[in-house]
Amino acid sequence: QSQSQSQSNANLSRLQFKKDPTKWTKKQSNLERRSTRLKYRKLADDTHEHRAEIVDPMTGVFMDKLVEQASLYDRVCHPNEAFLDIQQTNAMSKICVEQTSNLRNEEFTITPTEYIRTMVQKFAIRDDEDEDEDVDDA
Repeated sequence: QSQSQSQSNANLSRLQFKKDPTKWTKKQSNLERRSTRLKYRKLADDTHEHRAEIVDPMTGVFMDKLVEQASLYDRVCHPNEAFLDIQQTNAMSKICVEQTSNLRNEEFTITPTEYIRTMVQKFAIRDDEDEDEDVDDA
């Protein structure tokens, strides 16, 4: 197992997806909210600036960015900040598709859809009440 794979596995264990039923009722100061938005903008700029490094499947940078995003999301309690998280998630999903395409060769064939389906099955939070049955495979 390569060093980057070991680092990616360590990063996966740091990702914590916890449901917090009080998340959207918490009160935050404008200063806290502004700080969160600035950190999301910095993360987005950094993601754009270092895209080639993040796309490289042999580095652990992709997982580092996901861990950073997950830690920022813990501070999100309002729609404006949630929108920035959605934008970052969208950018990271596009990078994931590109990264998967980079892994594909004649001997090792995997499609982005297969890869994402496998990742969702392995790491998704299962909650029968909130699980969305309408998954778009396209």
